[in-house]
This record gives sequence, structure tokens and C-alpha cells, in this order.
Amino acid sequence: MPRRWTCAAAPAGDRVHVFDVENHAGGPVYVHAKVCVVDDVWACVGSDNFNRRSWTHDSELSCAVPDEARDGRSPTDPAGLGDGVFARDLCLRLMREHLDRAPDGSEDADLIEPAGAVAAVRAHAWPWPTGSSPARKDESRPRSPT
Repeated sequence: MPRRWTCAAAPAGDRVHVFDVENHAGGPVYVHAKVCVVDDVWACVGSDNFNRRSWTHDSELSCAVPDEARDGRSPTDPAGLGDGVFARDLCLRLMREHLDRAPDGSEDADLIEPAGAVAAVRAHAWPWPTGSSPARKDESRPRSPT
């Protein structure tokens, strides 16, 4: 199966990961949209950057979705409030798409818990070569098999 992600950085150990996505041919994928899902409860989708200029001067738009519909599936929210159906489903749909998983959710077992989801993405990713920088084009980095 072609690997579509490159692990660009893990600046905070296991807490923050940065990945660069590629198509099946190994070419970069440009996506202007931004998606943020927090704790499977709140989601924001749109084109704006997280800064004042995007919010006040540029013609960008985003929509935040505080989901009050509670998802009864396990695992449940540690605070006991329940996860949001929209936020969790959005996160899982995106993970399935980018990991080439079955769209029906039949392969979601390792994507439900955050640690499992990160492990699945890391296992699907090429490592970023030592000494190179994701900020500059580096043609020596490994490419996805075709």
C-alpha cells in the first residue's frame, strides 16, 4: 500500500506531530482548507488561518461546530460529558481517507483512541530524513512506491 504521509517533525515528543501529505504517486497534496477537531467534541472547518489578518482582512471563512449531540460509542469522554457525533465522525472520516481505510468504518479499531490514531499515521508515514528540513524542498527524501 502506498504511504501518503511524511513525518516532518515531532517537536514535543509524542504530544505534537507534523505530517506532510502526498498523493499515491508521491507528489505533494495542496489543501487550503483547515480542520481542527478538539477532543472529539468541537470541530472547526474552513479556509482561514488562525490569526487576526485572516479573520479581519482576508476573504477567508471558517465554521466552528460545538456539537451537543452526544455519541454513546466507546471510548467516552473522560469528563463524562460525551463526545460529539459530528466531531468524532469528521475526525474518523478524515483518518480513513488519508490512511486508505474502508469508508464504512470497519477498520477503525486503532483510530478511536488518540495514541492508536497517531501510531497508525506514523506507521503509514515515511520518516523525514535526518538532517533535512521540511521547510525546504529536499528531493533526496524517500518517495512513496508507485
